[in-house]
Amino acid sequence: MTDRPYIDKTQPAVYRALNNTTRVAKEAYEAAGLSPALIELVDVWVSQINGCPTCLSIHVPGARKAGVEQRMLDLLPSWRQDSSGFFSAQQRAALSLAEALTEPQPGS
Repeated sequence: MTDRPYIDKTQPAVYRALNNTTRVAKEAYEAAGLSPALIELVDVWVSQINGCPTCLSIHVPGARKAGVEQRMLDLLPSWRQDSSGFFSAQQRAALSLAEALTEPQPGS
């Protein structure tokens, strides 16, 4: 693993802005009625897409704490192939949207 900068130390203004963004996003998903478990599940998926071990070390425990079952975390990389209905329609929609917003787009 490569050394990652401590953004809170190297860029404190950026870190504060990111924390504010996180706070506002949390208010928005709570207002929309989205559960913390769904948000953490999406955060784990985005962290997997990005291949970010630091993010995974934060969001996997966060997902467990929010009530996401270990089995769901284990099956997350293959959620698209789930034909059993283990992932709900809401979870599938959220994971699909997160993937679309995270994957590099052609020409970008």
